[in-house]
Amino acid sequence: MKTYSFENMLAWGKAKELTLIFYRLTNKFPRTEQFGLISQMTRAAVSVISNLAEGSARRSDKDKARFYEIAYGSTIEVLSQSIVSSELGFILQADYEEIRSKVDEVCFLISQLRKPLINVANEDGAIEGEDYFVV
Repeated sequence: MKTYSFENMLAWGKAKELTLIFYRLTNKFPRTEQFGLISQMTRAAVSVISNLAEGSARRSDKDKARFYEIAYGSTIEVLSQSIVSSELGFILQADYEEIRSKVDEVCFLISQLRKPLINVANEDGAIEGEDYFVV
């Protein structure tokens, strides 16, 4: 069986772990959240791994950078949703701390993927700075 490049990416592997955590945890959420937080959290988590995979398949640095940027944003989105879920009592403190730790790790790894692509000009021709991602 062929292995694709994204399957060897540490960032994708850690983001996949985070996605699986979200699926397990949201399975215990109140059913009233089925079309609210459950849907948002799982879609955002899947977005991270999907954009990392798609970015890895792009040929141009500009395309790769854009997909990695989207993956980073989706990672921050799941953190925000986790904070709300924790404050609503849907996620135990220990689970929240695990999520927070994984989010920190995934954000760092995505930043490392994007670092060599930083000098890619954006659509306006401007060069993005090295402090683009804050970890």
